[in-house]
Amino acid sequence: MNDRRKLWMAILAASLVISCTCSLLPFGPDLPQSMRVGSYITVSYPEDWYGSNEYDTGIFAPDYIDLDYFDTSDQPFFFVVPLEVYFGPDWFGELEDADELLDEVAYDLDVELRSTTTVEIGDVRWTKGTFRGSLGEFSGSWEGWIAIELLPRGGAVIIAAAPENEWSDVDNTFDAMLDEIEFAD
Repeated sequence: MNDRRKLWMAILAASLVISCTCSLLPFGPDLPQSMRVGSYITVSYPEDWYGSNEYDTGIFAPDYIDLDYFDTSDQPFFFVVPLEVYFGPDWFGELEDADELLDEVAYDLDVELRSTTTVEIGDVRWTKGTFRGSLGEFSGSWEGWIAIELLPRGGAVIIAAAPENEWSDVDNTFDAMLDEIEFAD
């Protein structure tokens, strides 16, 4: 084998080693901040984002959002609310199926779900539906997803949304935030 071929084989081998090593490294945004929402949900979020916890609900966004004027937001947001806060204290006896809960939230937000799936992260099983288009009282076209976790003692509603033209900038951040949600025992 001539020297040129040996060099190319060495470069190819090095590229494969680097590629395999890099595929083992964690990717995604860094989420160094965390906040407790309600009595049992902890949400991690990016360092340069704002987190607000009012009325036992959490809102996380690049710029501060006042929950009293939340419907005027035109920026990406990650909204977290315990099920008993969203549906009221007697919700558990009325809606005991995550798909039913997802449909109810979509109806409340006046969104049409495009697809639904189940996402398992550790021992947490989210029912997740995606949407694109109108989002309740918000102006413009939005893209995002709604995720529901139904636990024996409660659960959570997550709404991750952004103006449609900003979705590609934040969708991986939203997925990472969902991956990092913790429920206290």
